[in-house]
Amino acid sequence: MGRLDLDARRAEYADERHVVVLADREWELPARFPLMVAQHLQAGQVDKAIVGLFGDDSLDVLAPLLNDDDLESIMSELYDLDTDRERVSVKPSVQPTSRTNGAAKRAKARR
Repeated sequence: MGRLDLDARRAEYADERHVVVLADREWELPARFPLMVAQHLQAGQVDKAIVGLFGDDSLDVLAPLLNDDDLESIMSELYDLDTDRERVSVKPSVQPTSRTNGAAKRAKARR
């Protein structure tokens, strides 16, 4: 049976923070990208994602200022996350077989 001590692993970066300068203020972000922020973004709950990333007092100040490019920059540059929207958003659960793909192409050609 394996054992993983997440407390010890987290202690390695507990004091690390990212800093984003916006609205003449320095905002400290967690060292690791919070999973809940990703889930909020995927659900379209940008306000909850902002609070999860920047803190409770951030929403009134940052909500009118942040845009998609800002969030994408934070995710890619600070957290090294893949932000290729087109590739990430289109992930079919089942890859089409060549037979299915060929039928779809023929159906499209007939239109």
